[in-house]
Amino acid sequence: MREALQRYAADALTADAFNWVLAKPALTPLSADSSVSGWRYTRAQPGADWASPDFSDTAWSTGAALSGAPLSWGRTLRNPPVITTRSNLWLRREFQLADVPAGRLVLRVNRNQDAQVFVNGVQAAAVADWSDSEALLPCSDAARAALKPGRNVLAVFCQDADGATRIDVGLYAAPEGSQGHKPLLQELSQLLEKEPKRADLYVGRGNALARLGRWQEAAADLARAVELKPSAELTWSQLGPLLVETGDLAAYRRHCRKALDQFAQPEGPTQAGQIARLALLVPAEGAELAAAAKLADMAGAAEYREISLGIRQFAKGLAEYRQGHFADALAWSDKSLVTAAQQGLAGWNHERERNRSAMAYAVQALAHQQLNHPDEARAALTKANQIVQTQFPQLASGDVGREWHEWLSAHILLREAQGLIGKTAAAGK
Repeated sequence: MREALQRYAADALTADAFNWVLAKPALTPLSADSSVSGWRYTRAQPGADWASPDFSDTAWSTGAALSGAPLSWGRTLRNPPVITTRSNLWLRREFQLADVPAGRLVLRVNRNQDAQVFVNGVQAAAVADWSDSEALLPCSDAARAALKPGRNVLAVFCQDADGATRIDVGLYAAPEGSQGHKPLLQELSQLLEKEPKRADLYVGRGNALARLGRWQEAAADLARAVELKPSAELTWSQLGPLLVETGDLAAYRRHCRKALDQFAQPEGPTQAGQIARLALLVPAEGAELAAAAKLADMAGAAEYREISLGIRQFAKGLAEYRQGHFADALAWSDKSLVTAAQQGLAGWNHERERNRSAMAYAVQALAHQQLNHPDEARAALTKANQIVQTQFPQLASGDVGREWHEWLSAHILLREAQGLIGKTAAAGK
C-alpha cells in the first residue's frame, strides 16, 4: 500500500484506500459484519418508509454476501464507468448498542458501490460515490443523534455501477475523527522529506489538508506544486479557491494573471474551461476578464460529451455573468444543470452533480438579481442553499470530499449571491 501511495501520491482514490488501512486499527465496529449478521434485501422498489426502523422487511430475501450486476466491465482509467446497467438493491440489517458511543462516527463502504446510507431512517452521509477501494465517509450528526441503546437499523440503497462485487456497509466509532487523513499527512510528509521536489507529493498532501478544511496549509502545498510543475492546470484551478477562502485576494489575482499567461494557448476546451473558471471565481475586469472570457468561449464552443462538459458549460455561464450578459448566463447555467444530472455521462458522480448544481444555481441567483427578477433570484438561491445544507458534507465532519475545490467554489459563489440579494433587499427598504 505504501508503494502505491508513493507512486500515485496525487490520486484521490489511492488516498482513500490508504486512509482506510491507516484508520482501521482505531475504529470500533458498531454494526456487525454482514457475513455474520446478514442483510435483508429486495430488488423491487419498496415503500417510501423502507429505511425506517418500524418498516416491516419480513417479506424481503436474506443473504450475507450480496453482489450487484452479474457482469463486470473492464476499464483502463480510474474513473467511474459509463453506467448502462444498474442493479438497484435495498438492504436492511439490525444491530444492537449497549450505549451510544461518544465522539465521531464513520461509515465504511466497500469498493464499487454507489450508495445512500441511513441509520434509523435518517440519512447518514451524502451519497457514497463509486470507488475502486474501501472508503470511509463521515456519518452525519443527524444520523448519530438518531442512534439509541438497543435495536437500531442500518439501511442502504445501492446501485452497483461495476458489477459482481460484494455489497457491504459498516458503521464505526472513530475516536481520531479524520477518516485516516491525519495519518496520511504523516506518510506524505515523510515522503516529501526524502523527495522534496516531487510536485505530486505536494498535491497529495495539499488535497488531504483541504479535505480536512486546513485551507492555509493546503494553499501552501499547492502553490509549491504549481512552482514545481506549472503545466498541471488542475493544480492551478484548485489553488484559486483556497486563496479566495483564506482572504488573500492579492495572491489570488497574481495567481490568475500567471495562469492566464501560462495557458493563453490551452491544449483544448477542457483546459480552457478549468482556467476560465479559476479566473472568474470572483469578479474580474479589464485584460483579465477579456482573457478569461476568451477561454470560456473556447470551452463552451466544444459540445462533445465527456466528463468536463458540465464544467465547460458552467465556465461559459460564469463568463457571461461576469461580462454583464445576464440572460446568456442563465441559459448556460441551465445547460450546466441539465448536464450535471445526466448519470449516463462518463465520469458522472453524485459529488460532482451536487457541487456543480449548487454553483450553477448560485450564478442563476446572481443573474436573476441583476435582471431585477427578485422572486426568481430568491428561488435559485434557495435551491443552492438546500443542496449545500442537505447534500454537502459539513466542514467539521472531517472530510469535505474528493472534489473539495468544487465544494469550496460553491460556497464562495453562494456567499456572493447571498451578499448581492441581501444588499439589494436592504437598499429597497
